Amino acid sequence: MIKSKIVSKDRKDDILSRVILKKAIEGLYLNGVITDEDLTDRNKLIKKIKGELISSKKGISIVIDHTRTLLRIARDYYKKEEYDLSYLFYAIYFEHEVNDIIDIYCSRNKIEQKVKNEIIKSTNISAKYSWLLTILKFPNFNDIHRKTILDVSDKRNAYIHYKWNEDQDTKLINNSEKEKLKRDIELNKIELAIRYLTNYKLKNLFNNKKKQISKIVKRT
Repeated sequence: MIKSKIVSKDRKDDILSRVILKKAIEGLYLNGVITDEDLTDRNKLIKKIKGELISSKKGISIVIDHTRTLLRIARDYYKKEEYDLSYLFYAIYFEHEVNDIIDIYCSRNKIEQKVKNEIIKSTNISAKYSWLLTILKFPNFNDIHRKTILDVSDKRNAYIHYKWNEDQDTKLINNSEKEKLKRDIELNKIELAIRYLTNYKLKNLFNNKKKQISKIVKRT
């Protein structure tokens, strides 16, 4: 019985160490410290990680990613037909993700923290998903998914600032079948936008190397 507990603890430690290593490699890759070439040579990769940890004056910083939690909460509220709260968390998710793109670009290009914070604070969601991406030399964001994201953001703002289309809401309540169809279409659009955004980040930030990083960690 005691032996079983020890094995269980060792297993947990092993999982935790692999998670930390994976996040460390991903972070260094996103910041441009680790290159595509480094990922092809495991020994060179580990040596580079150790060297970076030793030479880093700022030490190791751990960033908690809340995006999965935000999505889970948003989806739960949508299932419960608490649509306003669902829009709130979907909108926060979409803003977190695009802010992450901006943050990574600024880190890669050695843009100071003060300027990075100002870019994020001074541009609205519409700008972040359009001309700002162009300035940061990212590909154009799909216009259909961009419109979906902005629609969610508008509904979030209407809820927060206590504004809504009363006539439209009344019509939907009076026709439950049409409301269900409308909600199903809306949810499908939101989930398609999430999938597109996920793939957009994988392609343009990770250069589709995230699976390769996971394989490296598993072999370690």
